[in-house]
Amino acid sequence: MKTVPGCDVLVAGGGVAGAAAAVAAARSGARTVLAEKARTIGGTGVSALLRHVCGLYRTGAALPRSTLNGGIAGEVAARLSHPFGIERMGKVFVLAYSARGLEATLRGLCAGESRLRVLTGAKVVAAHRTKDVIDTVGLRTRGGRIGLRPAAVVDCTGNGEVAALAGARLLPDTGAGDQLSGYTVRLAGVDGGTRLLPVQVAYLMRSAVDRRLLPGSFLFTVFIPGEKSGEGYLKFSVSEPVPGGLPAVKRSVSRAVRLLKKGLPAFRNCRIAGASAGIFPRKAGRILGEYVLTASDVLGARKFPRGGVRNSWPIELWNPVRGPVYRYVGGDGIYEIPPSCQKSRDVRNLFMAGKCISVTDTALGSTRVMGACLALGEAAGRLAAGLRTRCL
Repeated sequence: MKTVPGCDVLVAGGGVAGAAAAVAAARSGARTVLAEKARTIGGTGVSALLRHVCGLYRTGAALPRSTLNGGIAGEVAARLSHPFGIERMGKVFVLAYSARGLEATLRGLCAGESRLRVLTGAKVVAAHRTKDVIDTVGLRTRGGRIGLRPAAVVDCTGNGEVAALAGARLLPDTGAGDQLSGYTVRLAGVDGGTRLLPVQVAYLMRSAVDRRLLPGSFLFTVFIPGEKSGEGYLKFSVSEPVPGGLPAVKRSVSRAVRLLKKGLPAFRNCRIAGASAGIFPRKAGRILGEYVLTASDVLGARKFPRGGVRNSWPIELWNPVRGPVYRYVGGDGIYEIPPSCQKSRDVRNLFMAGKCISVTDTALGSTRVMGACLALGEAAGRLAAGLRTRCL
């Protein structure tokens, strides 16, 4: 394995958290490598066909004028807001976006940093640790295996993959935050002439589930109009493990679309024009940090002496029986995620951002959203670059 010099900070995982962490580390003066196992960056925000960035804004009655955290989250929001904008969904505000626009935005931010090198098709396969420090990380790339000796590592893999390789402890899954996974398809040829389509789709799905024509989790299917005329998105909920895996889910989705074509005139001429890259879980493997954020911290709007990433998104759990359940932040509607939730308890130079930060499985229902992950990524990148500076 060839060892490649010139890496102060390695960021593993190129989703929104990883991209923000890499940009922040590079801006802080660190020679940074962003390693993403897929062929493109953006993670779930791009490949899951999501339509809205959640967690950017404060929950409340007034239309927000700025993002909660500013910084890179604010930069991304500013770039994505055209031609889209902020939308109200019940008590919360979200930012509409296109997957192509998000990918281009993140690539543009990365390309603007001379100290940042982006490696796609690069998966972390080894992390050697001496006492409490990761000293060597192995990557499998399209050109073969390479080794890096970073001063700091940021795990943004979503499941704590680097932490597990390094022998760092993960938090136990208590089952309290069990959630349905998601699978989305993009439809073309939809006649969107009525605002009642989301309600009509929900009614038809319920009827089909009641007749046992579709899996029970399809009861929670959501239809969202697309950004183009004749386009729409169907967000399906999936209860895992699925007998037959992704092929079985695809067959059920095709059956659901056939039922829509037969039962609703607006879908008579529709077809599946795109789909998620896979089934996307809402749960994740979380790394044990210096502090574990709890649901009480979230709901109680807890603040910390050293501050942290601000979040206002409710605890959103997609319960396998009841569907989506929301528990809103109390007090002033804002809580903080402290830096201690982003530092491994076992490995001194390991930091984390995104879904694998140190939170309980219930609190993850709030911290996992993209708006918070952007800010968490920036915070982790700065922490990692700061460790590199102290080691010089």
